[in-house]
Amino acid sequence: MGFIVLLLLGAIMISAARFSGSSRRKKGVLGERTVQEELDKLDQSIYTVFHDLYIPRSNGRTAQIDHLVLSTHGIFVIETKNFSGRIFGDESEKYWIQKTLKRRETFYNPVWQNAGHIRALKEFFGHSNGIKYYSFIAFTRKSQLELGEPFKEVSVLYADQLVESLCTQRKQRMNAVLVRELAEKLEPFNEAGRRKKRAIEKKHVRAIKSGKRQRERNKSEGVCPRCGGALVKRTGRYGAFKGCSHFPECRFTKVRED
Repeated sequence: MGFIVLLLLGAIMISAARFSGSSRRKKGVLGERTVQEELDKLDQSIYTVFHDLYIPRSNGRTAQIDHLVLSTHGIFVIETKNFSGRIFGDESEKYWIQKTLKRRETFYNPVWQNAGHIRALKEFFGHSNGIKYYSFIAFTRKSQLELGEPFKEVSVLYADQLVESLCTQRKQRMNAVLVRELAEKLEPFNEAGRRKKRAIEKKHVRAIKSGKRQRERNKSEGVCPRCGGALVKRTGRYGAFKGCSHFPECRFTKVRED
């Protein structure tokens, strides 16, 4: 009898975990759809819009980009967040906070997340100095943004503010020939079939999990998980910590455990 009860409890826990993961994916899709509807308002003769891109990386992994807008004004890389509740965070913190009536959770800084997407694009396009990138983090109106100091390298806003903010960038940053070349390079990934995208997405998720395990191993071995530099001992206002030797280019830090 006890064995059957344990089996039932295990089945319930597995079902709950699957439901939770499915629910998060659905929320993400709804948020991306909200942003897509906003981006549809852009002048298509000026802007070329891509959604749900999986950009291949040299290490065999992929970078999943929610939305990318391409024009002579630059490349606008957009990360979407469909969270409810109050959102706290600033540009330099590794984790942000989501507070609702029922819970308090942390999530990885979307500014850093989108910076990783831009690094992947630079690698994909060949680190061309002629390309200008802009980072946008778009939250749906389900959230209440209570952020820190003004952001310097990124725009964090609501989805319905996105188009107006994007259109304020009027200076020509790239010529039309370069824009056309970049669009042609992205097009195959934009046209990937649903079945192919699903396979890429599964591979992407596995790579993320594998990457997290590798980063934890790197930290324990004294290697920066972000750029591969050595972690060195430093002292700050709040005591001793380990920081990347490539500072200020890389600002990874780790609280010393010894």
